[in-house]
Amino acid sequence: MMMIPMLLGGLALFIYGMDQMGQGLELLAGNKLQSILEKLTSNRILGILIGALVTAIVQSSSATTVMAVGFVSSKLITLNQAIYIVMGANIGTTVTGLILTLDIDLVAPIVAFIGMIMMLFMKKRKIKYTGTILFGFGVLFMGMKLMGDAVKPLSTNQDFVNLLAISKNPLIGILTGAIFTAIIQSSSATTGILIAFAANGVITFESTFYLILGSNIGTCITSMLATLNSSKDAKRVAVAHVTFNVIGTIVFTIFSLIFPITDWFKAFTPDVTRQIAFLHTVFNIATTIMLIPFTGMLAAIAKRVVPGVDERDKQLTLMYINPDNYRETIPTIAAVKQETLRMYDYAKENFDLAIKDLMDRKLDLGTKIQYNEEIIDYLNRQITNVSVKALQDNLNKAQYRQLSYYIKISSNIERLGDYAYNLMKLSNRLETEDLTFSDISKNELTEVISELEDLFNIVRDNLEENDFDMKSIKTKAYSISDSTRRNRDNSIQRIRHEICDPESGLIYDKAYTYILRLKDHLLNIANQHEDIFVY
Repeated sequence: MMMIPMLLGGLALFIYGMDQMGQGLELLAGNKLQSILEKLTSNRILGILIGALVTAIVQSSSATTVMAVGFVSSKLITLNQAIYIVMGANIGTTVTGLILTLDIDLVAPIVAFIGMIMMLFMKKRKIKYTGTILFGFGVLFMGMKLMGDAVKPLSTNQDFVNLLAISKNPLIGILTGAIFTAIIQSSSATTGILIAFAANGVITFESTFYLILGSNIGTCITSMLATLNSSKDAKRVAVAHVTFNVIGTIVFTIFSLIFPITDWFKAFTPDVTRQIAFLHTVFNIATTIMLIPFTGMLAAIAKRVVPGVDERDKQLTLMYINPDNYRETIPTIAAVKQETLRMYDYAKENFDLAIKDLMDRKLDLGTKIQYNEEIIDYLNRQITNVSVKALQDNLNKAQYRQLSYYIKISSNIERLGDYAYNLMKLSNRLETEDLTFSDISKNELTEVISELEDLFNIVRDNLEENDFDMKSIKTKAYSISDSTRRNRDNSIQRIRHEICDPESGLIYDKAYTYILRLKDHLLNIANQHEDIFVY
């Protein structure tokens, strides 16, 4: 009767330990992991290596795949680049299985205890994060030991032995492994459980062969769930992930029916736990090598399964101007103005989203902000290109000055988008470093933000009406500068008297730097209109 509670408790400890170890490694690496994925995936081999490295660090192929899905959804990387990352993630996830073959049952509780002490009593973040890694590492092996002890009686249970014999059937074994892994959402956890069983003589390598193959399909459920509300390209990443593992499973199954693959693993090592871990590793490395030349095919299959274009992708176009034949749009200046207003609205929306993200980091608005930023950059390029072409025509003085104005303010609006994006990155920093603003700091910041929102709205209304109320604009801009100066001084005093955390204070001060830059560019839009706009 005690077997089931012990087994469930061991599984809980195992998964919790794996999660803690991954979190500690990720925190220790800081926020560099995502930037590495974003910047270093243009080459397929490099993309695969980066995917493997990041997964080995975070101890979760699901986490890496979800990152790739997010980057594709945000248009930071292409579908093909995401497929490279997924291939690498499948290799990186095998590190966990290899670690589990280590025999450290006796020292695992001591490692966990040392890690707990470091987590609870050390103040330096790097030491705390190292403690989290050690704690997770120890708890993971304690969970393995508990599961192993729980299932020992099953080795002599004939009914259970007969049940395992069924898993030697390819179809049943693959389906069982896929379903179980889909439930616990980790092929590494499935591998760990099978290693725990094998270490206690409960199962043989032959019984686990198809279960391991199926686990690689089941682990795709996380990426599928992550794309439910994402773009079509993000959904295609998940489809490519499933296709990759299904093809690998089919190939390995066919080979296992023709060749004595299990005997090859047994000849390599007599240890059944290592045979299981090596199978998991060889499957993913061999499948990756086999499919590297066919990345385009995986992408094509994914596009066939998920056809069409996203509604939101249709926003990444000009609504009022034909950039190839702009003279068909009459009048050109009015069309440029409408596109400029669109661009301004996206910048204002990003500012609003960034502030919400900064004040309530649970909202997770980064994907929307990233996408809006791409639209802003696109509109800036197109407005500039069309206006420059038009300036080469025979325009009168007033038309020339008006188009010149829209070129200048589109550049300022693009900078508004950049600083809104920078505010979002401050929010990410607060999240990564586990920092927060004090209530008084939040209240001060909210007041200044309210004034800046007013300035955004005044400039927007004036831009649409072609009539700028410079007195109101300059008064509001001065008030923002004055409030910023006062709040920064207050923040320094709070840090001096240890009312606020110095690291939070630095981020708080940086937020005001971006607020002042936003104010300056809004003021530039108004000043440039006053200087050159002529009817």
